[in-house]
Amino acid sequence: MANIQLTNKFDSRKEKVVITNSVGQKIEGMVLKYSTLNDANLYSPCYSEGETEIWYMKQFNPLCTYPKANLEKTHVLLGKINESNLETIFCKMQGENWSPNGEAFGLILSKGLKHTSMTAGDVVKIKDKYFLCTMFSWLEWESKKFINDVHIK
Repeated sequence: MANIQLTNKFDSRKEKVVITNSVGQKIEGMVLKYSTLNDANLYSPCYSEGETEIWYMKQFNPLCTYPKANLEKTHVLLGKINESNLETIFCKMQGENWSPNGEAFGLILSKGLKHTSMTAGDVVKIKDKYFLCTMFSWLEWESKKFINDVHIK
């Protein structure tokens, strides 16, 4: 668990929580909750506002065949970050890295999403190129082509 000193900038985003542990003890505390993906920049500068778009699928379908033209129908723009390496993005978008204490829970729910960690079926847009996260790699697809028409570069 990260040892982080919160600044006044985040005070308005703290929320009181009460947790009951396995032996029935109630534990009260304050947790930070994100309002945007960029709030995770307290863990890494790559989460700062950038041009790389992170799109999470609305419903889990790792074998999806989504056309880029309808991305808004099948995915939600989670945010834009300052990173362009796909492998780094995948690692940084795992819940234990960008939301290690559940900070993103409310953000995820507010966008109608059901997963915090990037997974197969999610999409990353870097400049004018779209990349689909698959179970084993990334697939790039061109404008107006379906996922099954793509090739790896």
